[in-house]
Amino acid sequence: MEIRRQKEIWSKQTVPRKNRHQKDVALRNLIVSLCDAWEYILEKRFSTGSVSSDGRSGGPLIRFIQSAICPLGIEKTPHAIRKILKDLGSNQKI
Repeated sequence: MEIRRQKEIWSKQTVPRKNRHQKDVALRNLIVSLCDAWEYILEKRFSTGSVSSDGRSGGPLIRFIQSAICPLGIEKTPHAIRKILKDLGSNQKI
């Protein structure tokens, strides 16, 4: 009886599957601002480039973003940053 009650409580506390992977709007806005700064300083459109097979290294833009967000306590892999950049590029103009 107790196990059934615990399962019932747990099922009410879990987030529905469709809401689990929501995009972090603040992080996306920060990355858009960093891309704007990148384009302004270098006077050319950014490119996401490629990520190495080990997923540990990326191009200069990805390293720039990692360096900028690290002091904020945000750690993203090059692959994760590249995915955000690709999503931004396909969903909106930067």
